[in-house]
Amino acid sequence: MKNLRTKIGVFTVALAALVLIGNSTVSAQAKNVDVSLYKNTTTIAQIKVNGLSETNPAQITIKNADGITFFSDKSSSDKYVKMIEFGSIKDGVYVVDIIQTRGIVRIVVKKENEALTIQDEAFVFSNYMAFAEERKLLVKFNNQIKEPVTLRIIDEKGNVLHEESDITTESYTGLFNLSKLNSGSYNMSLSGKAFTNTQKIQL
Repeated sequence: MKNLRTKIGVFTVALAALVLIGNSTVSAQAKNVDVSLYKNTTTIAQIKVNGLSETNPAQITIKNADGITFFSDKSSSDKYVKMIEFGSIKDGVYVVDIIQTRGIVRIVVKKENEALTIQDEAFVFSNYMAFAEERKLLVKFNNQIKEPVTLRIIDEKGNVLHEESDITTESYTGLFNLSKLNSGSYNMSLSGKAFTNTQKIQL
């Protein structure tokens, strides 16, 4: 179910029909991420992330099935490479999250009987924000990680001008009319349990 909260008289919203966002969006987000075995006979996972920068950094975390983090790192390096040794931790399912400016790539790693397997499929949350025309903000996202998403527009003082929570659709498109807002800086945020993506809006 989707909950909507809007500050009446300050902000008006027009939601476009839900449309399917093409697979090219998902592929583009996952292309720069690779999680694989360092060698077939080891319990070492190799994480590679390309194309990072100061404006597109990445946060990398590995959590167990209980949500406990046993590895965390941040990078803005153009070519990030990290070897993770799973040999000393207990058998189970682990989740690798690579969070970037426009979304998150999630890959599942399983350790069983001293052997490590990495799920081939990556689960991706990717988003796109741009002005479709003057003061009309277009927001699209594709959510394959199966977590409810909350969308917020916030002013410089931290006031929430618009909020939609518990968005569970896999593909979302929204067109937001910002014409009644004063000139200044605002933030658009998309957040789930494991991530928050925030982008500045300058009017």
